[in-house]
Amino acid sequence: MPRNEETKGPKITRAVERCKEVGRVGPNITKMDPETMAGNVKIVESSGNDQYMIEGVSRFSSIRANTAVFSGRYYYEVKIFTDGIMQIGWCTLATPFLHDRGVGDDPTSYAYDGNRVKKWNDESSSYGEKWAPGDTIGTMIDFQNREITFYRNDVSLGVAFKSIKIGPNMAYFPALSISDGDQVQFNFGDLRPFKYRPTQTFIPSITPPTPPPPLCALTEPQCLIKNYHSTA
Repeated sequence: MPRNEETKGPKITRAVERCKEVGRVGPNITKMDPETMAGNVKIVESSGNDQYMIEGVSRFSSIRANTAVFSGRYYYEVKIFTDGIMQIGWCTLATPFLHDRGVGDDPTSYAYDGNRVKKWNDESSSYGEKWAPGDTIGTMIDFQNREITFYRNDVSLGVAFKSIKIGPNMAYFPALSISDGDQVQFNFGDLRPFKYRPTQTFIPSITPPTPPPPLCALTEPQCLIKNYHSTA
C-alpha cells in the first residue's frame, strides 16, 4: 500500500469525528452554493467585512449553503434590502427546489416569509411580523430541543417549529427562496460579527435544566472543520 494511502485513513477518521463533535459538515467558509440553485440568482461577493449579496433574477429561485448542521445549536443572519416574497430558513438534501416550490414548501424544509407573515413547512400558517427593507432576520436551529426560531432585528418572533425531524442522515442547510428583484445579504459569522445574537435564558425550576450546547455561527474557530472526504 502506498504511504499516502496509509495516512489517508486516519485523516478521514479524524475529520469524521470532528464533524460529529461539532455537529457540522462542510468547508471552512460557509457560502451559498450556486450548484444547488433552481431558477436564477445573482451572487455578488465583496471584499472587506461584508459577506455577499444575493439577488433574485427569475420569478422564483432557491439556493442552499455548502454547509450543513445536525446537532448542537446554530444561527445565521440575513439582511434584507427589499420586502418582497422570500422564504428564509433550513432545508435538507432531500428538499426539492422547483420553479414554484422552494424552502418550506415540502415536509423536509422550514422557512419564514415576512412579506406574507407566515411560516412554511409543507403547509403555511401565520407567524412573525411584517418585515421591511433594512431588517436583519436571524434564525436558530436547536437540535437539543428540536426547534427552529426566527428573529427580526433584536426581537425573537417565538419558536416557529417544534419537533423538527432529526436523526441519521438528517442534516440541515441554510437556504433561501427569493423572488425576482429581491435582494439579501447573508452573514454566517465568518467575515463580520452578527448584528444580533440571541442569548439563552432559563426559567427557574425545581430541577435545573440541562445546559444547552453553545450557540455557534456556521463559521467560527471552534467549528472550522473539513468535510467528510477531505484529507488535507
